[in-house]
Amino acid sequence: MNDKFLKTMKKPIRIHHIALLFMILFSACSVFQWEKDTVKNGIHFTKVRQADASGVYIGLTDRNISYDGYEVVQGWMHFHPDWKLKAFQTARPVQVGVNILPAHTWLFPDSLGIITSCVLPEDQEIQGILCLGGGGISGIYAGFYPSGKLKGCYPVHNIEIDGVPCSNSLLFPVCLYEDGHLKSCKLSASFSRNNKTFKKGDCIEIDPDGNVRKMAK
Repeated sequence: MNDKFLKTMKKPIRIHHIALLFMILFSACSVFQWEKDTVKNGIHFTKVRQADASGVYIGLTDRNISYDGYEVVQGWMHFHPDWKLKAFQTARPVQVGVNILPAHTWLFPDSLGIITSCVLPEDQEIQGILCLGGGGISGIYAGFYPSGKLKGCYPVHNIEIDGVPCSNSLLFPVCLYEDGHLKSCKLSASFSRNNKTFKKGDCIEIDPDGNVRKMAK
C-alpha cells in the first residue's frame, strides 16, 4: 500500500480533515472575497469563491442539484480547479466498485473523477468489515483503490484479518492490499509470526510475502 494513503489515514483529523474544516470554518469570515447569489459553471451558488493557493472552488448551494453524473445534496461543495467535483454529499446511493455507498455519504473524487475516499453517514459493512461512519465532511474516512476495493478504514470493533488481531483505534487505520489481505494495523493483542512477537498496541505492516515489521506510531 502506498505511504501517502497511510499517512493520510493515520491522521484523519489533523491533516485532510482540518483542511476541509478550515474551508468551512472560514467560509463565514469576511476576509475571503465571496461572490454571492451567482451562477458558476451552470450551478447557482448562494456564495462561492476560489482558493488562491490551490485553485479549488468552494461553494454553497440552496438546493439539490445534478452534476458530474451525481445527485448532490444542497450545501457545501468543493471543486477541482477545472470544476470537477472534489468533495460533496450524495443525495442517492453510489456504487464504488462492488460497494454501494448510501445517500448522504460524503464522497471525495480525485482530479480524474475516481472516488478515493468517503465519510459514511453511519457505520456500514464494506468487504466484511464494519467501518466507522458519521461526522459529516470532517468524519472518519474509508479509502478505496481505483478499482473500488477497500484500501483502509477505521473498524467499529476490534477484528481479526488473516489471523492478525487488529485494533479499532481511531489513531491508526486498518489498511488492506487490493486483494483484501491485511497490509497494516495496530494490534489489539499480542501476535507472533516467524519467531517474532509483537505486543498489543504495536503498529505493524505486512509485506506481500507475509513478513511483518513494526512501524513507528
